[in-house]
Amino acid sequence: MCTFIFQYENGVKHQFEHIKSVRYSGAGKVIVVDEQNLLTHPFPTGKDLHLFSDRSNFTVNGKNLTYIETKKED
Repeated sequence: MCTFIFQYENGVKHQFEHIKSVRYSGAGKVIVVDEQNLLTHPFPTGKDLHLFSDRSNFTVNGKNLTYIETKKED
């Protein structure tokens, strides 16, 4: 599982823990990044990302997103 931190142009940060997969649309298809590839995948900053854990899911707006940090959880 991974923790994601998203930072926007206005300095606001959002953190999401225990993420197991991420989905987003790109090039006319849905891209699914599984737990094994979360640390190595080059996530786009201009796309809405859908994050999934065992107990919840989140949608993160890609507009004005400046960076995405991904950390492996112990």
